[in-house]
Amino acid sequence: MAASVGAPMGAFPRMGIDTRPAHQAAKFVEARHPALAKAFHDALYRTHFVAGGDIGAEGTLIALATEVGADGGELAGALAGGDFLGAVLVDEDEARHRRVTGVPFLWVVTPGGERPLAVGYQPPAELREALRPLVAALATTVH
Repeated sequence: MAASVGAPMGAFPRMGIDTRPAHQAAKFVEARHPALAKAFHDALYRTHFVAGGDIGAEGTLIALATEVGADGGELAGALAGGDFLGAVLVDEDEARHRRVTGVPFLWVVTPGGERPLAVGYQPPAELREALRPLVAALATTVH
């Protein structure tokens, strides 16, 4: 089913790995090589969800960065120096504030307030049902 919407899945992703280095690497690519950010995110996805690779391993991250055209040596230095750790910690704090307890996590902001809409995998029919009131509300406000 995932492949039918352009999100192929292969091996079940590794559990128990520290993905914080991957988030730091993504911040590095976004900041230093913004034109490569999508390709890097795609490579992270492919490695984790399709190949079952360890996106917490520095060597994997450096190889992926190099593969998409970023400077792997520069990334190694940024990871060693914790250059983007602060930005990742800010994201983690925001996630805790928003009560994110699983991924994917869909958060909606409406005139009535903010709230989580879906946490973790949701079967397509259930996600459509959860989105139905939001889509209806948007249809009445968008001109």
